[in-house]
Amino acid sequence: MEYLAMVAILSIVGIAWIVVRNRRPTSMESSIDEFARGLDALAPPDDRMTRRTSRSSRHTGARRAG
Repeated sequence: MEYLAMVAILSIVGIAWIVVRNRRPTSMESSIDEFARGLDALAPPDDRMTRRTSRSSRHTGARRAG
């Protein structure tokens, strides 16, 4: 019986340690940073990326229609 109690206590302590260690930050600054990362992910690509794409198509010999 003592063996099962020891296993249960160690399991509870281990689970509590994992939950505390892996919890998400709750500060206002971390929320703002997460929101900014979401905006960056949804933002359209900047002009440098579109220019780089059109330049690479000229080097590969691809022709534009029109």
